[in-house]
Amino acid sequence: MRDRTSDAPSLLLTSGRDIHDMLPTVQEFFLLVANQFRTRLVNRSAMNIPIRVANVEGGALGSVPMMKGFSNSSIYGMLRFGAARLPGMLVIQHSLLTQLIAVLLGDSQQPDAGRSMQIRNPTLVEARIARRLCLDLASEMRKVWPEERTQIQFEGGLTVSPRIPEAIRPTQVYVVVLDFGPEGDPSSYGQMCVAVPTHALSNLQSLSQQPAGIEESEIGSDFQSVMPVEVEVVAELLTMSLTVQHLRSLKPGDHINLGSPKNCVVKVNGEPLFTGEPGDANGQRSVKIIDPIGS
Repeated sequence: MRDRTSDAPSLLLTSGRDIHDMLPTVQEFFLLVANQFRTRLVNRSAMNIPIRVANVEGGALGSVPMMKGFSNSSIYGMLRFGAARLPGMLVIQHSLLTQLIAVLLGDSQQPDAGRSMQIRNPTLVEARIARRLCLDLASEMRKVWPEERTQIQFEGGLTVSPRIPEAIRPTQVYVVVLDFGPEGDPSSYGQMCVAVPTHALSNLQSLSQQPAGIEESEIGSDFQSVMPVEVEVVAELLTMSLTVQHLRSLKPGDHINLGSPKNCVVKVNGEPLFTGEPGDANGQRSVKIIDPIGS
């Protein structure tokens, strides 16, 4: 299939000076995107995973898969920008995906900086979560984009061996590396790379008329920006065991004896945060918070 952008090569090239002059504005743009993206992760995992803009530079789309840190054991997906469907790319380190999946599943272990990853195709679960990450990032980019209704599409397929059509390999892109984890921490979760065609961000100067950008130190240093986010809260009275035979015999009207639990565990997105005491307050069933769990 012929790539539509090959009919308009003039859209693929931008002068090196123009790219260099735009780098601070592109960094500001992705600071906003990173903050929004982190909010989504906090909502889903109940863990504060700092996301920093580690590097911004210009380059050719064809060179992105060969970047240091992304040339081995990474997952690649193609992005398309605007009505002209200008090509871009998103790359997720396999180690980052593995660590994020562990967090989403409630594993509180710290990242393993020494973990080595072998090149392999993603499992079904990894592919689904990687696709979700790609869609989330594209969604947050659309929200921050200076033009309304900008089309940013993730082209579904993910691969460990990217095949970039020859016609679009010279496309000039801004290459942005996002680092997941505290700055300077050797046990970083990993990195994600986003390549955006330079022409797609030609109107980015309008960001200067928006409210002041978020300082990098604010991303990952506190929760102020995610305070309005709604999270799932569950008060778990007890955990009990029943035989399969008992479960199969249950029918409408039967009772399961819970005893008289004096305490319960309050969980946020599956993570236990408090012990509590079930009861009533102002005629409503409620839980009185007793103690925090851990830190």
